[in-house]
Amino acid sequence: MPSASTLRDPATDPSMWAISYKQLEDFAKELKKKWGGAYSLLTMRDIVAMEIRPHCAKHRCSYALSKNPQGRRVAAFVTHCWDESFEQFFLAIQSMTGHMQSKPDMFICSFSLLQGDAATVAAQVDVSIDASPFVSALKQADLFMAVRNSVVDIYSRGWCIVEIITAMQLGLVGGHRTLIGGPDTFASSSGSCFDFRCYDKRDRIKLLRYILDRSEDDIDKVDSMISEFRSFGDDSRRMAAEAAAAEAAAAAVRQRWRPFLVDVRSRCCGRWRSCRGHYLGHAKKEEQDGRVRLCAVGL
Repeated sequence: MPSASTLRDPATDPSMWAISYKQLEDFAKELKKKWGGAYSLLTMRDIVAMEIRPHCAKHRCSYALSKNPQGRRVAAFVTHCWDESFEQFFLAIQSMTGHMQSKPDMFICSFSLLQGDAATVAAQVDVSIDASPFVSALKQADLFMAVRNSVVDIYSRGWCIVEIITAMQLGLVGGHRTLIGGPDTFASSSGSCFDFRCYDKRDRIKLLRYILDRSEDDIDKVDSMISEFRSFGDDSRRMAAEAAAAEAAAAAVRQRWRPFLVDVRSRCCGRWRSCRGHYLGHAKKEEQDGRVRLCAVGL
């Protein structure tokens, strides 16, 4: 009995247009070696124009299919924006998959689609959204990976909006099936899914119609989820900063009262409430920064 993968034609089935983590890593290494110090300045758009399009023209297929002629099944769908730094993009992928012993094979549009002139790209995406390669790949994926960047909010881009809507419908958003990486630069952004930009006017109309086809409640859920994706990691960073500030304040207190400080848990009665009433023969000074309570005792 042939396996499911052998029944698919990789040339026409987007669910087979993945690249492996190792292939992406090797590409990044070669790129860094070739471009040297300029590597960190290159955007994904630069990479597509200068590296991937010539590669596609030479091999007459997408980068992914040139590396995997028999196709490679999509395990993870990567949503991202081409104005990002390629270095930042790769580091985000590296960080998101660092804990995995087996890295997922990824659909990354810049590598998975045949890159060429406008007509070449249009031939692949000028179809209904449900028939687009992005939706076909999402239906196959087990993971939804959102790669943010410090240059542009990915949810100001039309196709990224469509991708998160589709991922929500497929149950890919939430829990262990979602990975979010990259900086939370746009955590405070309040833009709605209606506020997207699109390079192609016809695409904008198509994408807007797709969004408008949702109910008002669905739109609210999408906007709420987008807000969570934008700010993911922001609270933990803020709390860490507050904890560091609190510790610095406590350290300053300790330094100032070093000759007189006694940790209430070790030198007074061991309990804060009892210590508060511990006045006998003591010159007492209380400092509280939210986490550390100290008692100055005249020795």
